[in-house]
Amino acid sequence: MGEPFINEDAKVAATIPDIPCAAEELGGEDGLSVDEMLELWVAAKEWLLLRGVRLYDLEPPPGWAWISSNTFHTKAHPEAQTTLACGQDTTGRDIMLKVVDNDSPQHRIFQTLLQHESLFTDPRTFPGVLPPIAIIDTPHKYSIVTMPLWGDYPNLTDMQDVRQVLTFIRCLLEGLTFLHANRIAHRDICDSNMVVSCYRPDRDHKLFRDDLRELRRGPDLRYAFMDYDQSIQLPLDVSVKDCLRPSNEAWIGQDMYKPLDVWLGESLYNPFAFDVGTLGNMFRVYLSEAVPALPPLAALFDGMTTHVLSRRLSAEEALDFFRSNIDSLPQDVLDTPVTLGTDYETMYHPELYWSKLAPPVQAHWSRFRAPPLPRWWHFLNWFMGLPGCSRIVEFVWRIFGI
Repeated sequence: MGEPFINEDAKVAATIPDIPCAAEELGGEDGLSVDEMLELWVAAKEWLLLRGVRLYDLEPPPGWAWISSNTFHTKAHPEAQTTLACGQDTTGRDIMLKVVDNDSPQHRIFQTLLQHESLFTDPRTFPGVLPPIAIIDTPHKYSIVTMPLWGDYPNLTDMQDVRQVLTFIRCLLEGLTFLHANRIAHRDICDSNMVVSCYRPDRDHKLFRDDLRELRRGPDLRYAFMDYDQSIQLPLDVSVKDCLRPSNEAWIGQDMYKPLDVWLGESLYNPFAFDVGTLGNMFRVYLSEAVPALPPLAALFDGMTTHVLSRRLSAEEALDFFRSNIDSLPQDVLDTPVTLGTDYETMYHPELYWSKLAPPVQAHWSRFRAPPLPRWWHFLNWFMGLPGCSRIVEFVWRIFGI
């Protein structure tokens, strides 16, 4: 990591175009269109080459299968986004490149991550976050961040045994704990914003899936968070337990795993607790079938997602619970096969996975079980569905500062 290589012997007088702003949302009012983003990468190829980065072809032959829908714009997939490009640096390392506005929250987050370079070079301390390799300054109001090229959409239901499930949980809990320790709230935790240390240069998705299935059987695979378009970084003296922000911020990013924290029109929310709840919901959706083999998972899921915010685990507490109750298991348990699926109902009906446990086992972990939603919650949820009533409830929240 550090400053990119500058090719001092290059004879090409290359420039990089200015843009109004980096594409926080492609096609948005302030962002670049897909075609404009592609034009930027094409125009920047020679400029980047002078700095030791060789971009891969941005328009491969039609019919190629790409791991990611947000890496390239191709003739075969014109809807694909181009906020990322891929290439290779002078060491032969495959990398991703992303355009980031200078002095934006995302730019400051990448600067923070660069300060922790030593953690990323040792597998024993790798913090579950895809590291930046360098931040390349341009003459304009944006920079280009380079990162290792990892694969995305890691086919979570392909995990085949307990050890593979634990690796996935451990990596993401370590990643969220690291982000929150640096007071970075991700705010967009979803499948497409995590990556895995496996990829194929030929971008063949079927072969990538086969490779990933094989790598999961070994000890070296890692998962990590990425993408801070929607993230914020707060001062280190802000409490992750007591932080409050305007609740409209909770609606940015993907919706599929959001907890119920602002469901009733609350005016404030805790972005760190919201991150934990979102990750916990994702665990519930994909990993509930592993509960019979790992009963403490039911307790972990409820601890991360309970609607009683004072009882919700922080990321650090969830990691501590995992290490104390789940992480050190005998080999025969680690080798236990699991068959995973996706079940979004588990986000609203935790009894679906608790019921997979025998009554004595449920009783053993009952102190961690989240209480059911109270009747007043269901009434208020119904009331807010009536014409004009949601504004009344939101007004009351604001009056009482809740």
